[in-house]
Amino acid sequence: MSAFRVFRLLLVALLIAASPARAAGDDTTHQTLDSARSTIADIEAALKADNLSDSDLVRLRAAGDPFDAQLQAVIVDLSPRLEASAKRLAELTPKSKEPAVTDSASPELAAEKQKHDALDADLRSARAMLLQIDDIDARIGAMRRGLFTR
Repeated sequence: MSAFRVFRLLLVALLIAASPARAAGDDTTHQTLDSARSTIADIEAALKADNLSDSDLVRLRAAGDPFDAQLQAVIVDLSPRLEASAKRLAELTPKSKEPAVTDSASPELAAEKQKHDALDADLRSARAMLLQIDDIDARIGAMRRGLFTR
């Protein structure tokens, strides 16, 4: 029993040590998503103007370009974390139909579900925004071609 306690203390210490790094990564992810969301909204609003010049369109495309790589990095970061969370969720979920979750596993299961849902939402947002940026680039390209043909 003593070895088990030592192991648990080591495990808790490792989790606590990893927590600030994970929290910093989560903050960066949320900052990237929020910044991309804001920039996409600004570009969408600017594209509604009727009298955009070629330089305006180039500027708008340049504003969205950095987020392409940043969102891909977020997706690469979140995908394995979501898979790991799904595995952990499957481990914690009771196998039988009856709710035989112990009192100690129930809060852990709820916390893991919450973590999984947050990761899933962030990953879906990043993928959707990446598609929006691709769509914006295509629309800007079409608008520039329209300007050149006139």
